Amino acid sequence: MEYGIEKSAVRTVAELAALAARTAPKSHGVDHFSICLADKDEIKKIGERMIEIGKEKEEALLKKGEKFASKAKATAMDWHSDGECVGNSDEILLIGLNARKPVPKNYGLCGYTTCAEMLQAPTVSFPAGWSGPFCANLMVDLGIAISSAASVLVRHHVDNRMFFKVGLAVKDLGLMPECNCIIALAMSATGKNAYFARPEKLQALTIQRGLNSF
Repeated sequence: MEYGIEKSAVRTVAELAALAARTAPKSHGVDHFSICLADKDEIKKIGERMIEIGKEKEEALLKKGEKFASKAKATAMDWHSDGECVGNSDEILLIGLNARKPVPKNYGLCGYTTCAEMLQAPTVSFPAGWSGPFCANLMVDLGIAISSAASVLVRHHVDNRMFFKVGLAVKDLGLMPECNCIIALAMSATGKNAYFARPEKLQALTIQRGLNSF
């Protein structure tokens, strides 16, 4: 008797999802994407790094004063919940690109008149580990690619969730150094969807909503 065959099936579907991302439509047919599957050791390290980042953010907020205590707690809980989910995943598909290497068409959708002007603008860092400004065409491409990959997972009944936070952990670990925008699709095959109805995540969200209410 062979047990656990669903785990090997997740790998197969993950590869099909990678294929869908690769063949998704790209602006002017130019492919800027890096697409890879993290190995088991990398998955564990990414999850651990996400938890560490949450603690670092908590400490930074607490240094600002007592009024940030609730936000600090919610931030650490949120990152911890996501980090555990990611670290326990069966597979993680990473899709990234350097969105500061635009297709030079001067569309202006990025907010600048020309691509050259955008590239000369000061770099701005975002919480997910991204650094912009970005070529708007490439960001649309990234959305299409990650959605194409996710659709494959859904059609094959693989529990999955899209994670932006993973990008910062991947960057900190020195993985995918060629990319400044990374989105992850985490996958799991268990009796219950591991990515939803998480008490710690929900509690963090409740705290955040209370802080943001008027």
